[in-house]
Amino acid sequence: MWPAVAVQVSAGAPTGGDLSQEDWVWGADLLLTRSFANRLRIHVNGGYVVASEADDNDFWRGGVAFDIPMGFTSRLIMGDVYTEVPVDTGPTRVWAELGTRIQITNLTVIDVGLSTRLDEWNDGAANVSLVVGFSHVFGIGGLVRVPEYPDPRIR
Repeated sequence: MWPAVAVQVSAGAPTGGDLSQEDWVWGADLLLTRSFANRLRIHVNGGYVVASEADDNDFWRGGVAFDIPMGFTSRLIMGDVYTEVPVDTGPTRVWAELGTRIQITNLTVIDVGLSTRLDEWNDGAANVSLVVGFSHVFGIGGLVRVPEYPDPRIR
């Protein structure tokens, strides 16, 4: 069976923290997802990010992620490890994230989690940042056959 395929466009805002970027960054990613045993999903993602010189310029990124439903219809635990490889010179950065996703409607989710840059741990800088995300799906109904189901309720 083939994996599900998606394209994601993202923007990152500067927040002033040590792990934050100095300027806005923009990215696009290709996501491949495969389900196993009706619960565990594995994701392989790759993409490109446009960043300013203050943020070490553009870079390629790629990683592996997982998610597992928590037993509720609208929540799950997720985590990932990914690398950022600068287009120009510079060190490869390695990140890890762990968090949760809460589904607000059939098409809208909020992500909350923690992130750290693993390659900095060797230098004694185990910084941790808060990650908050908002996603809204703009699907093309004719391409995917999904049965109707009611809006999830947050309890």
